[in-house]
Amino acid sequence: MVSTFGILIGSKIYRWGLDGVYGVRLYAVKIDQERMYLTFGDAAQTMRVELLHGMTQKQAVLDAAQKLWYETGVTADITGW
Repeated sequence: MVSTFGILIGSKIYRWGLDGVYGVRLYAVKIDQERMYLTFGDAAQTMRVELLHGMTQKQAVLDAAQKLWYETGVTADITGW
C-alpha cells in the first residue's frame, strides 16, 4: 500500500517526512505506462520500489503526480504517455 505519506511493505511501514531531515524521505518518483517507481530512504539506506499502478488514463497519472508533488515536494518523472 502506498500513499503520499509513506508505504507499507509486508509488515514494515516507511513514513517519509515524519522525522525531519534525519528520517525517511521520498527522493524520486517515476511513472510509466505500467509501473510507478519510488525511491526513498534515510542516511543509512535507500530503497527503490516498483509498483504496478493500473492507471489507464493520462489524466489519472497527472493527478497522481500532482498529489505527490503537493504532499511531498517531489516532482514525478512521467514517461511513455
